[in-house]
Amino acid sequence: TTAFGLEDEDGQIVKVYVKNDQAEDFEQALAVALSGEDEDDDDENTSTEIAEVIFKLKDRFEIVDVEWNTFEGDEDEEQEVEGDLETGGEEGADPMGDELATGEEGADGAEGGIEGDVEMDNGDEEAATSALQSVIDVMKADADAKKAESEAKEAEAKAKEAEYAAKSSAAKVQQEEQILDMETYNKDQSDKKKEADQLAKLAKFKHDTATTAETQLSTEAIEDEEENDGEERTGITIDELSSLIMSNLRAN
Repeated sequence: TTAFGLEDEDGQIVKVYVKNDQAEDFEQALAVALSGEDEDDDDENTSTEIAEVIFKLKDRFEIVDVEWNTFEGDEDEEQEVEGDLETGGEEGADPMGDELATGEEGADGAEGGIEGDVEMDNGDEEAATSALQSVIDVMKADADAKKAESEAKEAEAKAKEAEYAAKSSAAKVQQEEQILDMETYNKDQSDKKKEADQLAKLAKFKHDTATTAETQLSTEAIEDEEENDGEERTGITIDELSSLIMSNLRAN
C-alpha cells in the first residue's frame, strides 16, 4: 500500500492508505478534491473538509485504511494554555479593597473569556474528529465488505478451478479408456482379417491342389489309352502270320 499524509489547519495528520496501483491517480484526485473543498481559498483544509474528501473518494478508489494522528506539540500547547490561565488568575488578584475586587472580577472575566475560546476550539475539534471518525468507520466497514467479497470471489474461483481440474481429470481418464477400447477393437479386427486371409489362402491351396490332382489323373488316363491303342495297332493278322511262315519254309 501507499500512504498519504494530510495535515489540517490545526496541525493534525490524517494518514490514508491506498493500493499501490491506484496511488498516482488517487494523489491527483486528492489534490483536486482538497482544492475544491477549501472554503477559505487558503492552503489549509479543516478536518471536516478532509473527512468529506476521503468519504467522496472511497467510492472511486480502494482505500485500505485511515489513521488519525495528533502531533505531540498540540498536547504541549494545550498544557501551556492551561498554565497561562492559572497564572492569569493569580496575577489578577489584588489585596487592596476595591482594587482587589476589581482585579478579581477582571481576572475572572479574562479567564472566562479564554476558557470560552478554548471550549469552542475543543468543541470544533471534537466535532471534526467525530466526523472524521464516522468517515473512518464507514470506510473500514466498506473495506471489510470489499475484503469479504474478494475472499468470497477467491474461494469461488478456487472451487471452480478444483471443479475444472476434477472434470479435466475425469475426461482424461475417459479418453484413456476409449483409447484402450479402440486399440482392443482394432486388434480384434486385425486378427479377424488375418484369420480370414489365411482361410482364403487355405481354400485356394486346396482348390489348386485338387485341380492339379485331377489334371494329373486325366493325363495318366489319356496316356494309358494311347498305349493301349498302340499295342492294338502293332498286332498281325492270321493271314499275315501264315504268309510269313510259308516264306520262311521256302527259304530253307
